[in-house]
Amino acid sequence: MNPQNGKILVDSQHWRCRSPLAPKTRVADLIAALNVSNPIRVILPGSSRSIYDGLVDCL
Repeated sequence: MNPQNGKILVDSQHWRCRSPLAPKTRVADLIAALNVSNPIRVILPGSSRSIYDGLVDCL
């Protein structure tokens, strides 16, 4: 917060990470794979990796 004028200052950061999704993965297969209680850890169709793995590599 800026004490002189009371405005809140935001220093936002963002990243653009690629998911380790196999080429030509069908949307229906992706939705079916992610339709679980912890989808970030599910091995993606046609891959040996999860969304979590892709995030770890990126961040």
